[in-house]
Amino acid sequence: MPPALEGPRPLKNKTQKKMSTLISENVKVRVSGPMACYVSIGTWTVYIDNSTGENIVDTWHSDKLNDPEISLNELQDQNKALMAELAKLKEENERLKKEAETSIYWAPEDIDLIMETKKINVKLTDTEKAEIVQTAVKFHDPDYGLNWEILETFMLDYLEVKAKKTAVK
Repeated sequence: MPPALEGPRPLKNKTQKKMSTLISENVKVRVSGPMACYVSIGTWTVYIDNSTGENIVDTWHSDKLNDPEISLNELQDQNKALMAELAKLKEENERLKKEAETSIYWAPEDIDLIMETKKINVKLTDTEKAEIVQTAVKFHDPDYGLNWEILETFMLDYLEVKAKKTAVK
């Protein structure tokens, strides 16, 4: 077999020692698959991948030495930070759930209070009052929320429509 097809020659012990020292100090190699790897030399990284037969080669510079090499400690630190963030989000979610449970609920009796305060002498059934409250809850602008003034506006709109219907009859 011709020498070019025989494959690489084994390195002599002295050369092998020099190469391993050089590789460990200046060059990092991380195999990411059977036919893919990252090679980092200082802040320069080369990604080589032929797993799909496309001969992919990508290269970049990073601020961190030997970028693709992430130590186990770094991964554990990142995991701890993410778990702490997750715990905070869970706490915030629970707080918001409790807040939603203690929200103000509007009732037909609130329509009575508005009519009494504004001295509006129109008789409404409980069903009509409930309809006003349900309409206000369903169609109010969430950017403004639902307060007494907005509930009053929905009530006045309802009364106006009711008056028009009564006038038509």
